[in-house]
Amino acid sequence: MLLALQKYDYTITYKKGKEMYLADTLSRAYMTETEEAVDVEMETEQIHMLDYLPVSNERLTEIQRATALDETLQVVDKMVQVGWPETKSDIPNLATPYFHVRDELSVQDGILFHGKRCVVPIALRSDILKRLHNAHTGIESTRRRARECVYWPNMNAEIKDFISKCEVCQIYDSKQAKEPLIPYDTPDRPWSKLGIDLFNCNQKDYVILVDYFSDFFEVDMITDKTGKQVIQKFKSHLARHGIPDTIISDNGSGFNSQDFADLANKYEFTHITSSPAFPQSNGKVESAVKSAKRLIKKCSKAGSDPYLALLDIRNTPNEGMSTSPAQRLFNRRTKTLLPTTKQLLQPGVCPTVKSEKRKKVESQVKYFNRHAKDLLPLYEGDHVRIQPLRLGEHEWKKGTVNKQVNIRSYEVNLDDGQTLRRNRRHLRPVPCTPHEPEPASQHAQAPAIIQAPEPGTDQPLKQPSPKKVKQSQPQPSVTTTTSNNNSSPRITRSGRVSRPPAHLKDFNMKV
Repeated sequence: MLLALQKYDYTITYKKGKEMYLADTLSRAYMTETEEAVDVEMETEQIHMLDYLPVSNERLTEIQRATALDETLQVVDKMVQVGWPETKSDIPNLATPYFHVRDELSVQDGILFHGKRCVVPIALRSDILKRLHNAHTGIESTRRRARECVYWPNMNAEIKDFISKCEVCQIYDSKQAKEPLIPYDTPDRPWSKLGIDLFNCNQKDYVILVDYFSDFFEVDMITDKTGKQVIQKFKSHLARHGIPDTIISDNGSGFNSQDFADLANKYEFTHITSSPAFPQSNGKVESAVKSAKRLIKKCSKAGSDPYLALLDIRNTPNEGMSTSPAQRLFNRRTKTLLPTTKQLLQPGVCPTVKSEKRKKVESQVKYFNRHAKDLLPLYEGDHVRIQPLRLGEHEWKKGTVNKQVNIRSYEVNLDDGQTLRRNRRHLRPVPCTPHEPEPASQHAQAPAIIQAPEPGTDQPLKQPSPKKVKQSQPQPSVTTTTSNNNSSPRITRSGRVSRPPAHLKDFNMKV
């Protein structure tokens, strides 16, 4: 009324009812029951749901035909027409999934609607899923698009399952999230655990050796990356400082050779290799490489002696530590060009090294794990996609897990016959497609890691004995009894074990 009167200038005045000689139409000229029923029916027919369904006539006919042949939708159609019972137990089993949305269902020209969304028959759902995922978008974006126009029970789960099996999406998938940090234990003594690596700086090759206890590192320039020259430099350091218990390296040609394996057997130390293209598993030596590169570049630019700079670094206390790398390795300071008293150069034991390093590690783990999450373990026979690691590669190749090498490292057989070793972060499990066979070994038969390995992202596994093999996903063994003790567990209809809290023990419930 206000919109209709906007073009007029008017004044509203109040009059008593006895002064209003012309009765208003709305209060006096009411409709009869027959006229009201006819007008309401005409008004309802003007809301045509098919006007909100932008599909072609052929597609509309196909949906109508599929709805008519769908046994479930015909039962729901009948329930919509005659009315729904009050309780869920009184409706047919076929219509049970639609009970919670019964107030939003309607039928128009043989098509069932959930609000303004078309309820898709079972025969057309696979085709609708392909149309929804035509742009190969992610799971959530595909769900948002589906919620705009279509509906069927369990639609979100079917969309997730459909996209997880999409071949194209698996080939061009994104990287996985990082896993929580597993730090190495601090060794009990200096020169017990070493990390070794090769790097290039200013067009020259170097080999670096770092001690996990003291953070003391040795740098040597080499002219050839072959195993023999690397071994020669490595042996000279062993002659000065002694033979370590463990050497950690990557899978470079200088360390993954038979000569280096023979050296490990001759000198009786354990050689551990990290997963390919995963330097995080040997982060100690990677940090040392970064420091060495920075030192070489700055000394080259300044024209200073790099050996004096290396001497100063070795005598500088690390952040969060009260001692320098030279003190932790030699139990003494080494003489530099800085004026130093004789008392400071005297040998002395560093008793707080392990506690200080433990605090540093705990701080690193705390901040690193803020945006990390655990990935499920893989088992022999699992189908996986391997992240492309070479420059220019973008497709995730398909493979099958052969065996577990280290705690987060697996050997994978590609479909083209190659065998690769990759970290768990580079492997994405994929479900079997209809034409693929199921894995030969069931997860329930795969051994779980019982003995925790030495911390680190890649550590050797100790195979458990057959008697100690754990079964994955054990079934809860709970006996349900009728008792007045509310603290006793019970199993719900869905199979979940329910244990009432202890503060409810003062109530007696009859079961």
